[in-house]
Amino acid sequence: MKYSAQRGVILQNMQTRSDHPTAKQVFTDVRKSIPAISLATVYRNLGLLADSGYLRRIPILEESDRFDARMDHHFHARCEVCGHVFDVEPPELHGAKISEQLMSSIGFFVIELDIIVTGTCSSCLSSHTS
Repeated sequence: MKYSAQRGVILQNMQTRSDHPTAKQVFTDVRKSIPAISLATVYRNLGLLADSGYLRRIPILEESDRFDARMDHHFHARCEVCGHVFDVEPPELHGAKISEQLMSSIGFFVIELDIIVTGTCSSCLSSHTS
């Protein structure tokens, strides 16, 4: 993948975030430093960065994909009320154990394991019970 100034700004923006933004959210931020950038350019570059291993694409059913610059092994949780996506590292869900179980039970070799848990976050729970 060739370097481009726009791609560099997009990647730099992603590396400063922890909020798992959509392409539109990245576009809004990047546009502050590159006013002429188009939404299509942001979409294309986020896709290229994800396909090249610089970002992680988080597919959200019936919503826009989210993106994450954190590339170490972790999972995600999504609040179905507010839509916030969180990094989660539950100790009981180790990817190696799941991979080993899939290999021994059905002979399936895992290349990548990504788990997205959907539920309700603590903020939304407390606002609904108050």
